[in-house]
Amino acid sequence: MMNDQIKYYKEHKISPETHDISDIALHYERRRKLYRQLGLPLVAFKNSKILEVGAGSGYSTLALFNFISNFSTHGGTVDILEPNERGREDMRELFDKFKIHSELYRIYSVPIENYHSDTKYDIVLCEGFLPIVDNQREVIAALSKQVKSGGVVVVTCQDAIGSFVESMKRLLAVIVTKDISDFDKKVNYLADIFSRQLKELRGVSRPTVDWVEDQLLAPMGINGNELSIEKAIDFFGDDFFVLGTSSPCMFNDYSWYKDIWYDSKADYKKQFRKKRLSLLMANMPEINLPIELADDLVKSFYEVKKYADSYEKEFDNALLVDISAILKNLSNKIDDFPKEFLDVFIDIQCAVNDAISGDVCFERYKHFNAAFGRSQQYVAFEKMIERYDYVQ
Repeated sequence: MMNDQIKYYKEHKISPETHDISDIALHYERRRKLYRQLGLPLVAFKNSKILEVGAGSGYSTLALFNFISNFSTHGGTVDILEPNERGREDMRELFDKFKIHSELYRIYSVPIENYHSDTKYDIVLCEGFLPIVDNQREVIAALSKQVKSGGVVVVTCQDAIGSFVESMKRLLAVIVTKDISDFDKKVNYLADIFSRQLKELRGVSRPTVDWVEDQLLAPMGINGNELSIEKAIDFFGDDFFVLGTSSPCMFNDYSWYKDIWYDSKADYKKQFRKKRLSLLMANMPEINLPIELADDLVKSFYEVKKYADSYEKEFDNALLVDISAILKNLSNKIDDFPKEFLDVFIDIQCAVNDAISGDVCFERYKHFNAAFGRSQQYVAFEKMIERYDYVQ
């Protein structure tokens, strides 16, 4: 099955997954921190059979080779699935540049749904695309089938709360480029605007052009799909535990280690509903609300996303008026949120009202320009070992 993302990448012959690796040690350290947050120390990669699904241009894979080589020059291997031809070309060029031995990896052009292998992997990595595909359950079933008992699957989650700030940036991008039909001209125009904003985000490693192509112009941004952490826990079902916490770390587990009857997944889902508004903005202090109040606010943010998506399809200014009204109503309910976010929220209200009057001016939205959401969350799932599997 070819999803919206692959169609878009193939149409424009792009693979917007490159990273600045001029400081390669820093690149490896970023990946190491991610896996450490997920409960996967470097030793977990020792002699591991790894499957990476949707590897893009191979920059994350490069770190895997480094982790494997920390222990030996053999034993660990990486099988890679990447349906996008441009991604595979960039990947091979990158691996050649870093002299990665061909015995360490195999590249396949098929999506995970069409991948058939007798190999059971220790670690399966599926980053970036799962929230925006139509067949999430099918993909998760395929991932589950390929990981061995006791192995780990890492996935990326994304929903309208963590993506709120980015969806508002996308809305303004759509508004200011609605009369530009040429794709490359649109990319360059937006890259000039948003390069100044991305410089405000410490640790950013992707080129602005890649970010624009992937976040602001990709059609899957409005296909209605998402995968929240709560939904991911449900979709993986009874055969998987959540390993450790998440990235960013959202969960506490105060259970006694002998309490094997503790339902960590039910507790994590409850914690997620209370804390999920913390995802609204990067570097914001934790927000922990009663579930009923949090659910009510979440509903309003989802309404904003719904109208923003509709505007992108219809270009009807009445939808911007609807968004303005929802934001105004929301502002009366979040006055005790951290000031860092309230300043951004006021800028967003101003930007939407300016769009209604036809006078968008990015220079006026300094807090909004510097803000980004916690738009992606990573979760690791450990495949359950049945009791009889412990017996040697």
